[in-house]
Amino acid sequence: MSPITNRYPAMRQSFPKSSRLKWNSRQTLIQFSKQLSKLHGSSTYQPHFPYPQILFTYIGSFLGIAALAYLSVKTNYPPIAAPFGATAVLVFAVPESLLAQPRNTIGGNLIGAVVCLIFVSLFGSQPWVMGLAVATSIKVMQLTKTLHPPAVQLPSLAS
Repeated sequence: MSPITNRYPAMRQSFPKSSRLKWNSRQTLIQFSKQLSKLHGSSTYQPHFPYPQILFTYIGSFLGIAALAYLSVKTNYPPIAAPFGATAVLVFAVPESLLAQPRNTIGGNLIGAVVCLIFVSLFGSQPWVMGLAVATSIKVMQLTKTLHPPAVQLPSLAS
């Protein structure tokens, strides 16, 4: 028995002998696999994607991000594709999501870009400006009901 269970007998009763951790590798592996199998049950709460939608997501996100990457290389501004990776997940993988609707996607990106331009032109590109621009973008998107989480990253790319 451990010193803790000697000191607190109620703990000994709350943990039956069969559930106590065994320190040999085989027992540890068995217990780990049991715990892992409990996590497997969480897959019932995950969305099920039909194969045509998976194919659409694959092709759409590939074409969209490849086009943005090409633009990034040609304009010598590499971070342009960064927030649009998350947008691709929303638009192509879960198009029925409220955050993936055209109003949110276009409006959110527009608001994020405008707020970014205003704050950088007024205050420069210090870290506090980026934080203020992100917070302002979120607030304006909430007020206009165009919240789009990936668009909030746009002000942080202003540096």
